[in-house]
Amino acid sequence: MTDLRIMIVGAALAAALAIVPTAAANAAEPAATAAPVRAQMPMIAERVRGVVRAVEEAVISAPVQKRLKVVPARVGQRFTVGQTLIEFDCAEEVAARRAAEASHRAKQLILKNKRRLRALRAAGAHDVSLARAETDRARAEIDVIAARVSACLITAPFDGRVSGLFVKAHETPAPHAKLISIVSLRRLDLKIIVPSRWVRWIKRGYRFAFHVDDTGRAYNAEVVSVSGRVDPISQTIEVIADVTNVDALLLPGMSGEAVFRHRAG
Repeated sequence: MTDLRIMIVGAALAAALAIVPTAAANAAEPAATAAPVRAQMPMIAERVRGVVRAVEEAVISAPVQKRLKVVPARVGQRFTVGQTLIEFDCAEEVAARRAAEASHRAKQLILKNKRRLRALRAAGAHDVSLARAETDRARAEIDVIAARVSACLITAPFDGRVSGLFVKAHETPAPHAKLISIVSLRRLDLKIIVPSRWVRWIKRGYRFAFHVDDTGRAYNAEVVSVSGRVDPISQTIEVIADVTNVDALLLPGMSGEAVFRHRAG
């Protein structure tokens, strides 16, 4: 009788142990299958509006109050980096620089002579020091005038076009008055406002197509940044993307439709 009870208890224990792993495996099964669920969702296309912007643009103001000698001929004129955009009539500053250079050469001769006399014990160390200081001051005067002369010539910081022209040649604009505005056409990006719920899948490097209303063409774009702040009222977030195949027809200010393809869910 005792042996029979032992056999029954042992059989029950073995059955319980066999059930436990099976139950644990069943509990873990949903977690293992949850990951590929999103990958199995169908692809959908969502469309939002966007605007083309120049990555590099500038408004150039007058650094000096002088008569204008050279300005771009018209809006839309192309230029290359380093090309002269604006030139002021700075004949007075140029002449002053030549005078300062001549004065510097004279001071150098005096210093050279003082050093020779010092070697002959006909001049003291104090005389040489004073002559050196005068030479340094003359050199500094050249640098000051050269800085004023350099402000008379404004060169292009990048390749691009003139987008705005506010003055004409021979005018004398006031200091800090706007002269021209310029834009680069080599690097263009897109500003797009998207629903904030997209942060679940839209990331840096995400590629999409952008269809421009003005030209009827489609361009390739790639997300370069996603804003770190959501608008609490509209529940939207700003996305910036680079256009990777810019052509001559695409211009800043154009607008269009961005098409994002992603999996539902």
